[in-house]
Amino acid sequence: MEIHTSIANEANGVDGSDIHHRLGIDTHDNDDIYNNSSTTSNGGSTPHIRQDVSPSLIPIQQPLSPLLLSTTAAKHNNNTNGSLIAIGCGANKNLLRRWILFNCVLLPIIFYVVHHYLLGNIPTQISKSHDFELVLHIYRSMWSILLLFALTLMNLLVWKYYGIDYISIFKLQDYFQEDEHHNHFQINQFEKEHKHQQTQQHQQQQQQQQQKDIFIEAFSKTLFYLFFILIATILFDEQTKTVTKTTHQFNLTGLSILWLIFFSIILYNKIIRKLLVSSISGILKTPFKSVSFLSFWVADQITSLSLFLKDFSFSLCFIISFNNLEVCVYQSHWLTPLLFSTPFIFRICQCLKIYYDTRNTTQLYNAFKYLLSLIVLFFSIMYHYYSIYYRPYWICFAITSTFYSYIWDIKKDWGLLDRKSKNYLLRDNLIYNDKYFYYFAMISNLIMRFSWVVAADPEIFGLHSTLDILGIFLISIEIIRRGQWNFLRLEYQHIVEQSIDYHTV
Repeated sequence: MEIHTSIANEANGVDGSDIHHRLGIDTHDNDDIYNNSSTTSNGGSTPHIRQDVSPSLIPIQQPLSPLLLSTTAAKHNNNTNGSLIAIGCGANKNLLRRWILFNCVLLPIIFYVVHHYLLGNIPTQISKSHDFELVLHIYRSMWSILLLFALTLMNLLVWKYYGIDYISIFKLQDYFQEDEHHNHFQINQFEKEHKHQQTQQHQQQQQQQQQKDIFIEAFSKTLFYLFFILIATILFDEQTKTVTKTTHQFNLTGLSILWLIFFSIILYNKIIRKLLVSSISGILKTPFKSVSFLSFWVADQITSLSLFLKDFSFSLCFIISFNNLEVCVYQSHWLTPLLFSTPFIFRICQCLKIYYDTRNTTQLYNAFKYLLSLIVLFFSIMYHYYSIYYRPYWICFAITSTFYSYIWDIKKDWGLLDRKSKNYLLRDNLIYNDKYFYYFAMISNLIMRFSWVVAADPEIFGLHSTLDILGIFLISIEIIRRGQWNFLRLEYQHIVEQSIDYHTV
C-alpha cells in the first residue's frame, strides 16, 4: 500500500498558541502538499516522512524506546562530558530548574517595578498625556522584543542541549547561507578538511551542529546589542527629561531615534532578517500556499505580541508623521482593534487552508479556538471603549476561551494528560528529564493564561492606573508563557517525528 504523509499545522491559545498536524492516507499522487513514496528495489514503497508532520492525530502504537530517544539526543548534542539527556538517565536538571527560577523571580520583579515605580510615582494627569503615551509605547515595544529574543535564545539553547532537532523541524537549512567570514562552516570546506578522518554521516551531524551554533550566535549577538540600546535609551531619557510636580517633559525626538536604531539592529542581522521576511511572507500567502511549520509557528508568536503591534505602530507613526502626535493618537483609535485582531484572523486562515488541503476536521476545532479569541477581543473593545454593558459578555467568553485554549495546550500541543501513562498525567516519552518541569508548566500555563483578570478589575490587585501601564506587566506574562510553551511544543514535535521514523523503519 502506498502511504503519503501530509501536514496540518495548527496552533493554540487565547492568543493563538498551539500547533496541530496530521499523518494522512491519500491516493492522489498529483497533490503537491504530500510527499510521494519512493519505490524500493524489491518493489515495495517507502514513505518519505516530512519534517513538519505533527503529533495531534498521529497514533503512536507503542512508546518510543529509551534507546532511540537517547541516541537521537546524542546525535544532536555537543555535550562531550557524557551527561546527555535520555529517559532514565540521571542527567543534569539545573537547566530546566533555572527556567522555573527565572519565572518565579522575573515576574515578581516586573510587577514590583510596574506597581511601585510606574503606578506609584507618575501622577494620573501625566500618565494620560500624549507625550507620556508615546514614551510608554517606545519603552514597552523595546522591552517586549528584548524579552522575546532572550526567551528565544533560551529555547534554542535548551533544544540544542537536549538534542531536539529544531533545524530539521523548522527547515532552517533553507536559511543557512554562509557569508565570506563564515566560510569555515561551509560543508564543502568541511568535507575537504575531514575527508580522510570522518564518515559522511558524521560530517552531516557536524554541519547541523554548526548550523545550530550560527542561529544561537545570531540571536545572542542581537540580544546583546538590543540590551545595550535599551540601557542607552533609559540613560538618555533620564538625562534629558525635565520632571516637576505637574509635568514630565521628554525628548521625544531623541527617544524615537534610539527606538529606530533599536529595531534596525534586528533587521541588520542577515539570518534573522531572512527568517522574518520568509515566515511573514508565508503567512501572507496562506490562501495560495501550503502552510509550513515555520510560518504557523511565527504566526503563533505574533498572536502573543498583539500589544507590541500597537506599540510599534504608534511609535513608527510618530517618526513617519514628523513628530505629529495628534495624528498618531487619532489613527490608534481605529488601527488598534485591527492590529489586535489580525494575528487571529491569519491563524484562522491557516487552519482553514490546512483543512482544505488535508480534510483534517481537527483544524476546524482549532479555527474555532481562534474565533473565540476574536469574540473575546470584540467584547473587550466594546467594554473598555464604549459601554460597561458588555463586561459580562467579555468575561464569560474570556473564561470559555481561556479554558479551551489551556486544554488544547496541554492535550494537543504538548501531548500530556495521558491518564494511562507511566508518568502520572504526562506521557510515556519525555525528553526533558525533570518531571517537575512538566507539572510546573501545566500549572503555570493556566495561571498565566488568566492574566487578563488583572485588566478586568485592576483595583482588586491594588492597581490604580491606565491599562497602558499595566500592559507592561501583562505582555511580559504572555511572552514568558509563550517561551515556556515553545519548550514543550517542539519537544513533542521531535518525539512524534522520531516515532514516525522508528515505526517506518
